[in-house]
Amino acid sequence: MRIATKLFTSIALFSLLSGIGIVNAAHHEEAAAPAPPNIVELAAGNADFSTLVAAVQAAGLVETLSSEGPFTVFAPTNAAFAELPDGTVEALLLPENKDQLIAILTYHVVPGDVSAAEVVTLTEVTTVQGDIAAISVTDEGATIDGATIVATDLEASNGVVHVIDTVMMPPSEEVSAHISLAAASKMQPRLPAGKPLAESVPLCCASVYCYRSVNPERSPGLRIRSA
Repeated sequence: MRIATKLFTSIALFSLLSGIGIVNAAHHEEAAAPAPPNIVELAAGNADFSTLVAAVQAAGLVETLSSEGPFTVFAPTNAAFAELPDGTVEALLLPENKDQLIAILTYHVVPGDVSAAEVVTLTEVTTVQGDIAAISVTDEGATIDGATIVATDLEASNGVVHVIDTVMMPPSEEVSAHISLAAASKMQPRLPAGKPLAESVPLCCASVYCYRSVNPERSPGLRIRSA
């Protein structure tokens, strides 16, 4: 009888210790699992989004896009920003253009967690900026406001990121015109004081400068007048 009692006690103790060990191991695995990054952290951890991250910082949107959300971000790559006219990115990052930068960035953000499976069922989305972006789905893929969605469902703790190949511009003519003028001003040659125009810059540049000076309302086009 004593042997049976001892055997039963040993088995019970072993089972208890084994159970505790399993619970502790499971708890350790859960504790060791890293928390998913938020949208800003996700972008910052990918070298292809360095320009986007710099823009988010310049616009003062880091705290917003790190908040609970959820948000869906259609994120342009560095290559997408590089396709903008020369001087555009530099102009957008200037403090005086912060409002326009915010408008552009929030045009890439949609409230809620919209997965790729849901995106392809939509024809349009209302952005945080307020304008509507059209979605088109064909056999070749999906686009939003003309930008091709090249990667989808990058999960973040506060939403999801879809990658696009083009920087989208809000349809507001005021924003587009302001950015065109800002980029143009970054490219405008600076004339040394006291020197005639023809002696200061090459002839082709002088033609552009003169055209913009006498036609300020046409400056976004930056057409070059023949010498």
